[in-house]
Amino acid sequence: MQVSHKKQVSIPFLTFISVATIVSPVGIVVMSKYGLSSIFYYGLIILLFFIPSALIASELSFRFPKEGGVYTWISEGLSPRISALCSWVMWAAIFFSFPLVFTFVAGIIAYTFSAGWLHQGLFVFAVCVLMNSISVLFGWFGIRASAWVGMFASIVGIILPLVLLLVFALVLFITGGVHLNDLANQTIIPKSINLSSFTLLGGTLFAFLGIESSAYFVRHVKKPKRDYPIALMLTVFIISFLAIFGSLAIALLVKVGHVSIVAGIMQGYLVFLNHYHLHYLIYAVAAIYTLGLLAILASYQAMFSQGLLALKKDNLLPKALTTVNRHGAAKGILILQGVLVTVLSLGYIFIPSVNEVYWLVEALISVLAGLRYIVFFIAAIRLSFIGSSQEAFFRIFKSRVVFIGVALMAMFSCAFAVVVSFIPPAQIEILNTRNYDAVLGGLTAATILFLAWVVARLHKRARREAAAVDLA
Repeated sequence: MQVSHKKQVSIPFLTFISVATIVSPVGIVVMSKYGLSSIFYYGLIILLFFIPSALIASELSFRFPKEGGVYTWISEGLSPRISALCSWVMWAAIFFSFPLVFTFVAGIIAYTFSAGWLHQGLFVFAVCVLMNSISVLFGWFGIRASAWVGMFASIVGIILPLVLLLVFALVLFITGGVHLNDLANQTIIPKSINLSSFTLLGGTLFAFLGIESSAYFVRHVKKPKRDYPIALMLTVFIISFLAIFGSLAIALLVKVGHVSIVAGIMQGYLVFLNHYHLHYLIYAVAAIYTLGLLAILASYQAMFSQGLLALKKDNLLPKALTTVNRHGAAKGILILQGVLVTVLSLGYIFIPSVNEVYWLVEALISVLAGLRYIVFFIAAIRLSFIGSSQEAFFRIFKSRVVFIGVALMAMFSCAFAVVVSFIPPAQIEILNTRNYDAVLGGLTAATILFLAWVVARLHKRARREAAAVDLA
């Protein structure tokens, strides 16, 4: 597939836009609660889900190097209707994640000026509304502009702060400021492994979601069958490195019992800066980190609204959401995202524990994304039997059996993560553990049933309009 030089995107672009889309400070902080054992749990996530997802996305990009990405793959592997429901479910999961990142920004601001602000629901809500409005405004300029901003932000706002945190932790460790016995678990392999020890794994597993989202740019790559897989493998390496050592740095700098899941990284910075009497630098760190996260959210807004816009070609999107502006941005979807995120953020006013709201939404995202990924892997297996030229299809796996085996492994990993997401985590304060699974189950069922109803109505409208065209 050849594209004009003006529209071509490079391997670094694909790599860093993927990093911007995937890397999650939330998951890094959450996994720090496992201490040294986080290496073991990260290993499971990377080997059983992250790498298989990247390899399968690479394989499918060979076979279907065209616009639509996962929507196209599920449509051709199963059906457009199932793919539409999956797209809506994934969009819902991503939209639920926006307040989490906005809350992360609130944590940065609070721990910079006054940690008590984080316990004020109105403050958290105000930050969410402000960040949401700005990110929607950035997304208004289209996916390519937002993608370039996101690529820059992934370097300045995520990679650089995490690398600095690693350096700070290493300096304190070398100088004796912190010790390995400060870690919660001092063994890589956990001393006891049971179902409850995996409760944080669900939320962290899907902090790695989105490796396949950069497939949108495949049609802008000069040599997609070569460059796209290379970019995905580089993405896997960068994110794995940052996640593992970022969690270890936080676990080393902050006592596990005091780690806030919405401000853990800033807590780590404060430990180092206070140790060397450089507290005044926290303002610069907070400013850089906030701007970086804000830019990444802008790329989120644009990229995932474009992902939902792919449903337009099958007439499975409400008319009001099909409109685009002169920059190619899906303005109807952007407005909807902005309004719904604002409404969702009201939860911080009515529920006293920020951590509880935070984790409940994180668990909901895990369940929704997990179910969508299970369908994605089923579609991938189905696609392995489609097409006459199997030699042209299996570029990475070389064999259908290996391809199916990897897809099944990733699928069962997702299923396990979905199940453990319904267990209240002991590491995070949950005020009402008795009804936790019921609330999560109810939210999940309500979301999927509502979206299934929407898709059914849209599908019925599409058939009616198609019949009208045939009669004309």
